Amino acid sequence: MKRYSALEVNRATWLTKQVSLSYFSKLKSTLLELGIMVSTGGDRYSVDLSRIITSDEAPNPLSATLAGHYGNVICGVGQKCNKVKVINKERISLDVYVGMDGTWYDPHLILGSKTVFENQIPAMQRDMDVLISTQANAFQDNSTLLSALQHLDKQLTQRRVKKPVLWLTDGQSARFNLKVPDFAEENELVEFVYPPHTTTAHALLDRVFHMWHNTYSKSVDDWSKANPGKSVTKAVFAAVFPGAWEKWTRSIHVQRVALKPEATGVYLGSPSIVRCPLNGNLIASHDYFGDIDDQRATQFNTSIFVSDDEGVSWKFTTNVTGTYWSNLWEHKGFVYLMGTAGDNLGADEGKPGVTLAYSSDGVTWSAVETVLNATQQNVYHTAPTPVVESEGVLYRGMETWAGSQYVNGYNALMMSAKSDCLSSQTQARTWCWRKSNILEFDEGWVPHAWKVYSLDLHWQESNAVVGPNGEVYLILRVDGQQTACFNKAAVARYTPSTNKLRFEKFIDFPSSSTKFVIRRDPATKRYFALTNPVTGPTPNTESQRNVLVLATSDDLMEWKVCGEPLLHDDTGFDWTDSLRFTGFQYVDWQFDGLDIIAAVRSGYRGANSFHNANRVTFLRIPHFATRQCETGPNDWITIYPEPSSNEVWLQGNRAFSQAYSQAEARACPWPQKKTSAQNASYARCSARTLYPDYFY
Repeated sequence: MKRYSALEVNRATWLTKQVSLSYFSKLKSTLLELGIMVSTGGDRYSVDLSRIITSDEAPNPLSATLAGHYGNVICGVGQKCNKVKVINKERISLDVYVGMDGTWYDPHLILGSKTVFENQIPAMQRDMDVLISTQANAFQDNSTLLSALQHLDKQLTQRRVKKPVLWLTDGQSARFNLKVPDFAEENELVEFVYPPHTTTAHALLDRVFHMWHNTYSKSVDDWSKANPGKSVTKAVFAAVFPGAWEKWTRSIHVQRVALKPEATGVYLGSPSIVRCPLNGNLIASHDYFGDIDDQRATQFNTSIFVSDDEGVSWKFTTNVTGTYWSNLWEHKGFVYLMGTAGDNLGADEGKPGVTLAYSSDGVTWSAVETVLNATQQNVYHTAPTPVVESEGVLYRGMETWAGSQYVNGYNALMMSAKSDCLSSQTQARTWCWRKSNILEFDEGWVPHAWKVYSLDLHWQESNAVVGPNGEVYLILRVDGQQTACFNKAAVARYTPSTNKLRFEKFIDFPSSSTKFVIRRDPATKRYFALTNPVTGPTPNTESQRNVLVLATSDDLMEWKVCGEPLLHDDTGFDWTDSLRFTGFQYVDWQFDGLDIIAAVRSGYRGANSFHNANRVTFLRIPHFATRQCETGPNDWITIYPEPSSNEVWLQGNRAFSQAYSQAEARACPWPQKKTSAQNASYARCSARTLYPDYFY
């Protein structure tokens, strides 16, 4: 192996554009030389993220022992929490190693005393693979680093990670001891060094822990406000730290991506999210509907936002013109955006086909190209739903508009393409993709037991999902759900060999008539979804979107809800107004290591209806796989507290009948004539300024 020299730049001169570009240029050339990143033609690359390891010092709640607390909890990031008995006033350091594919390798705990030994930590109270060292000052030195690398190398071997592996680490002095690079060279660990603590721009794990520092600082600020004139002592630190840690590791992080005031008449739709494989940034997108009259919100533009601090802040970067209802997805080192050229309302004019654009960094995008051309009979419709790969083939659900002459709205189809086709220079051409037969909704499928007028039911916004045994399905939203029939989804099976799609069945699924996204966790093999369940016989059953939950299934057909709602209405609205004006809907999301990251179309605090979203918000849901998921279909209606009296339901039913029975009374994008009751409720919503607004 070639010995790579460390990039030695001191902190004072590091944070310049020239040096920063030099760093990433060197990183790219190293990845290419090691074969971790491979050119697939032009400016396109394939990257094996499992062969890139980054390490950093992680925050550790055991530091609270400085104030004399015993038996505190040690939580290596991504690890099970374990109790540990330590001597009073000891210092503790925690290093973690993380694969860029999301794999968390076991942490290295350094206890700061010559009198602390491993046998003081009961074997049953710690993970067996946590490496523990003792040092007088609790900082890593040459010997502890070498032990940690040996420990890491053992785990890389056990997990069958291909070598050479690139190890990104900061430039602490221990990294330059001759024994460390010698061991790295012998075991094909290529050490790539950046200066220590050089902000989130270069130290990748600092991006994660930056959010922790914000959480802890807010906890201290809150304590200071509640205790004016008092100092933050070690005892206060010990009291505040565990709560802040628990909040950071277990709570749901909410940040605003975009805001559009209701008065503009322009609303935010079709949110999507993905992590850029090239630089690790988060990329979010959304489009617009309503009265499109300003320059940035041109109809059928999709706006792109980027976050380089794990979703804490977002920056608008560009508009991708000519794509609508689009989803972001990653494939072989590139980010793609797939949607349609317009909406079906303008079918006679534009006949929107299926579109595709791509980017390497989320900032610069290719021109939008047409993947499937529309015809007079086939005008395409979609939403941000998943692209899934199985056995070298990409699958995505799509619909065609049945037209006004049909009652049942949309017809389903499956799109597919060989994954290698997108790696060529013809990645966006029509011949990469094919479509299945078009499957019309048949009223004869509707069970008589549902006691609904079957012509009210139809489907749309399908999820392509690979089943437990490799089968390929579409799971579809069911529209027209009613008081006697709700929390349903439809299942269609696709046969790749014949390119045929056929209806399979309806299933119990915690969703009203709204879009949802289903993905399979590669680690647990379980399916997860973020959905809006119907939580009771609401006045407008099919449109309830004021509760967002996490749901899971082992087999894709039987679903359970996981714990309490992730989001629910905290505005103080009564139930009727909450249904009207609050919606956490059309969620797109991705697995992100042990967490889920999501983009939400939010009608909240100032929206003129639940549907007409005034915000796109970012969610991080930590440790999704460890949440208790026991709530079955019979209990979904009890997730959210019911109103205090039946009279509220009766009033709500009357109000909804008045507000929604006439087309002219509906909210935008239909004519904006609102009833006096709606206006009064909106005024009450706007006046509620005393409630905390977590979305700003």
